[in-house]
Amino acid sequence: MKITQYLIVSLFALVLLSGCKLQSDDDIILTTSDDFTSNAFEVEVEILDSFGQPVSLVSSNEAVSLRLSVTNLQDEVKTITFHNSQRVKAVFTQNDELVYDFDSRFSYLAVIGEEEFIPNDTKTFNVALNSSDFPSGDIQITASIALADLSNETLLDETLTQFEAQTTIEVLP
Repeated sequence: MKITQYLIVSLFALVLLSGCKLQSDDDIILTTSDDFTSNAFEVEVEILDSFGQPVSLVSSNEAVSLRLSVTNLQDEVKTITFHNSQRVKAVFTQNDELVYDFDSRFSYLAVIGEEEFIPNDTKTFNVALNSSDFPSGDIQITASIALADLSNETLLDETLTQFEAQTTIEVLP
């Protein structure tokens, strides 16, 4: 019986994946539906110290983490999915030059799973960093994550919205 259940689940997964086109980063097109715009969400990025406290000043070789938060400001529940393994991307620049490019992705998955995003709820994504990767001085950070709205879409026809926030930190030598 367990083998039959395994085969049915495997066949179902294969049928779903056959309709999905695995894409490279260059192939992903971000579009926004009218009712799932970034205006209806608050996005915040912070750098946290090893105690989990927000900081704007870090020392070189200090273990820190980046926290990206998205809050649903709408009055309705949205059904969302996180694309790319809850992938957080961050670009670190100094004087308009790229100094560090971070991508939390380990592998591309078409869809991770569905989750309800209720009004005034916040989804938080934390990724570990090491400040030794950054040069000293002021660093501008732009972090982003793509969420897909499944409220009015089918699983394979989802619409991605890129959520982005910026902050600045100072790195001491």
